[in-house]
Amino acid sequence: MKKIFLISVVIICQSAIAQNFKTVKIGEQEWTAEDYTTATFRNGEKIPVAESEEEWVNAGLEKKPATCKYCIYPFSGDPVCKTLYNFYVISDQRGFTPIGWNVATDENWKELEIYLGMSKASADSTGIRGTIEALKLKNTSDWISADVMKNCAGNNSSGFEAKPTGARLNNGKKIQFYEEALWWTSSYYGDNAVFRSIKCSGKIERQGASKAAGMAVRLVKAK
Repeated sequence: MKKIFLISVVIICQSAIAQNFKTVKIGEQEWTAEDYTTATFRNGEKIPVAESEEEWVNAGLEKKPATCKYCIYPFSGDPVCKTLYNFYVISDQRGFTPIGWNVATDENWKELEIYLGMSKASADSTGIRGTIEALKLKNTSDWISADVMKNCAGNNSSGFEAKPTGARLNNGKKIQFYEEALWWTSSYYGDNAVFRSIKCSGKIERQGASKAAGMAVRLVKAK
């Protein structure tokens, strides 16, 4: 079994607005150790916000970029919010990532999965794959299954610090806040784009979804 050597650093990225985020070295790749969030494109223009279901649906139908906050309001304390983007943000020519960083491709994800122990045959397949690789990505808290009300946290041995993100469907509905993390890749085919998803199990889903859906994003440092 391969050993995972982790190096976490904080960097300042070059963009219209300086971004501070943690990174982690996993194998030969350097990833953001948190979901990437920005309110602007690289040229400084604001990413359109679509909070209402109607605004979200219209952005998808018109194939225009849109972002939103997905928030849960507990009985006490501050709201917990995630930032989601449709795929048209990622593919916009104005640039979504800081210079020197890219939205992780499908191949970046497969390299990560294989490094964590998944077979190449499984990594190349679609659907729910692997065995316990997701446990190495998930953080040690935050994960709850609504069905069985049990803690579904991982061990975070990779340092990836995955937290549930939830998602927004192309019809504007928001789902799976505590149960699932979904990330776009920059890879696509036709009107669909490839994503990764992890839930309560140790497996990782590789599938395609409408570009009008909303998901979180992880970045990989360009080589």
